[in-house]
Amino acid sequence: MTNGLVSTERISSIVPRSVSALVVMLALGALAVLAPASASATLAFTPSSQNPIPGGKTQGSVATGDFNDDGYDDFAFVAGGVYDNGTWADSGLYVYLSHDGDGTFTQASGSPMFVNGGPAVVRSGRLDGDDETDLLVGFGGAIMKPMFGAGDGTFTEGTDFQMDLSTIGDGNSVLADLDGDHDLDFANSGYIDSYSVALNDGSGVFTTKPVAHTGLDGAYGLEYIAAGDFDGDGEPDLAMSNYPQTFANTQYWGIYAVSGNGDGTFDPVTESAPFTIANGNFAKAIGSGDFDTSTPATPDDLVVTHLGDPGAELLLGNTDDFLVPHAGSQFTTGDFPISPAAADMNRDGNLDVVTGDFGGHSFSVGLGDGSGNLSRDSNSSFSLGDNNFFPSSLGVGDFNGDGAPDVVVTSSSSSPTTTNGVDVMLAAPTITDSPDGFGFGYVDVGQSSTPDTLTVSNPSALDAEIDSVQLGGAQPGQYAISNDQCKNTTLEPGGSCTLKIAFKPTSIGDKEATIEVGGPALATLTTPMIGTGGSAILNPNPATVDLGDVATGDTQTDSVEFTNTGNVNGSVTGASIVGGDAGQFSVNGDGCAGEDLAPGESCSVSVAFSPTSLGAKTATLDLAGPGLPSTTAALEGTGVLPPPSAGLKLKAPKKAKHGKTVKVSYTVKNERDNQLEGVKLAVKASPKKSVKGPKPVSLKPIAGNATAKGKLSLKVSKKAKKNSTLTIRVTATVGGEPLNQAITTTVVK
Repeated sequence: MTNGLVSTERISSIVPRSVSALVVMLALGALAVLAPASASATLAFTPSSQNPIPGGKTQGSVATGDFNDDGYDDFAFVAGGVYDNGTWADSGLYVYLSHDGDGTFTQASGSPMFVNGGPAVVRSGRLDGDDETDLLVGFGGAIMKPMFGAGDGTFTEGTDFQMDLSTIGDGNSVLADLDGDHDLDFANSGYIDSYSVALNDGSGVFTTKPVAHTGLDGAYGLEYIAAGDFDGDGEPDLAMSNYPQTFANTQYWGIYAVSGNGDGTFDPVTESAPFTIANGNFAKAIGSGDFDTSTPATPDDLVVTHLGDPGAELLLGNTDDFLVPHAGSQFTTGDFPISPAAADMNRDGNLDVVTGDFGGHSFSVGLGDGSGNLSRDSNSSFSLGDNNFFPSSLGVGDFNGDGAPDVVVTSSSSSPTTTNGVDVMLAAPTITDSPDGFGFGYVDVGQSSTPDTLTVSNPSALDAEIDSVQLGGAQPGQYAISNDQCKNTTLEPGGSCTLKIAFKPTSIGDKEATIEVGGPALATLTTPMIGTGGSAILNPNPATVDLGDVATGDTQTDSVEFTNTGNVNGSVTGASIVGGDAGQFSVNGDGCAGEDLAPGESCSVSVAFSPTSLGAKTATLDLAGPGLPSTTAALEGTGVLPPPSAGLKLKAPKKAKHGKTVKVSYTVKNERDNQLEGVKLAVKASPKKSVKGPKPVSLKPIAGNATAKGKLSLKVSKKAKKNSTLTIRVTATVGGEPLNQAITTTVVK
């Protein structure tokens, strides 16, 4: 099981190699050694389904450990309250036990304890020499109460002791072996250059030592405290962060240290000036651990967070100079980092740093390389959800037994009427994609791209179970997955799997979709894809060409304009007429043949309709080219009879006598193939009243190309003048149109 850093009893399960690690063994017993994972493992966390876990109105100090010996870490935290008539309303100590490692928790029997009693801090460790994890609870006035674990999640009270310093809180309290007798002692820091120690006799009974000082009067407020062997002499030392009485006294702002003598007493190290950190940053929260393991038996190192600056760094332990800033250890955190903890978060065998981010409702991780360098994890900072309260304390433990450190964060609020909660973030596997997206470019509609390969990898320190691989996004139907080697697969750390993906557009335009890969403990991995369905679409205008009524034997022409409304060039071979009545139509001008039309460009084709028979005629104008979709325009027209056409000839005698009949011969010639009907002949003479008769004459139908002959009898009137010219005009009405012919004769007696 894992637990926390020395200064706050929150440290990862690592092989002991320093005083700080020895303290962890005393606090937690024999720790499981986890198999190292990839040094480049990527971190991911998923919230417990219970978040936020309730307890009081505002939560503070938190401690972790296996309180019921079930193999899963548990956690305890103090809930602050509102001071009212001598009690701290809504305060208490809450203990939550892991529920069979499923990431959920149940309150231990007897929890909460010290209700309305105002507990201020809780620490976990083995205090009385048995194998059970105990608690040390601090109250206002620096009264400390050991709580001895029974191994079932319950605790019995030990003997109280009171520190000489009245201030007690999460940051200024530490459990560590300070006198070399292999049991956990206690120290706290306070105002005016002071700190206090209480030594454990091994049974959980503590004896308080007199208040001691760092030796520098400017150390107005010693806020955070950490223990470790910073000078490599084998004896535990103490380091404390200080804030000066006024911001003008910045020369006193830094880290104060005292060197341990191995008996619970300490000698000042920073009598002339405090240790400072890089770039003039002000020190805030601190913790310890051995982050530089490049050489055997190296001293412990100090973690320092920055006040008001989103960052943290290390001061490396040094046999000569005690604590030395290390530029390679600086990494960016969330806003106002607090409560630093050390744990091997990515299971590479090196300690990492975890900070709660007071200003961002998140926590951050700096990954250690074993040489004192820290780098921000690629996924940091990790959000704690939606409750928008401020992290107040952070702990590390393996709450679900998967061998990877999880994180528990308590929250505070400036409003005493607001109820906060505790967030548990469970270490989760993560998967990555390569490539992280696909762009297929143009693919012809109805065709398929060459399948591309998606590689899914597990860069995390945990096995990644994949049970779902599917298409999503806006247009998943435009893509197809094949050769899926990922679904129903468990990827070990560093492992990978592949699948194939192809773009198969069914229409033109951009098509967006995603590949979604997921599993029971995985955040869904979404890989975006985009491709463009490409096609040259030659739209005809008009789409239907109506050439109207055309007499057989005649020809009517029109044109069709084709515009490329697609998104790629369209190459045209030529136009042709197809369809049932194709023989009645023809292409008589192909302006598209050989053209390569870019999107938006146009060309025209002229068509002719020459009916050879009567009735409606239809056909299709087809434009062909390599890769062109069907490109057609409808053709229609009607073959009709041509208008009647006839010739008229007249013959009359040269002379006509008064009172006698003149016979005018006529010949009507049908000039069409079809029968000519409805021909009427009407006669007029001039001068007027020079002749009488005949009435209009209707002719019988005249066969095609045939003639009709006859005579018209006219009687010359006596009123006609001698030697005058008589004009006889015959009008033949053919198809409603007049056909006139005139002939003359001379009137004689």
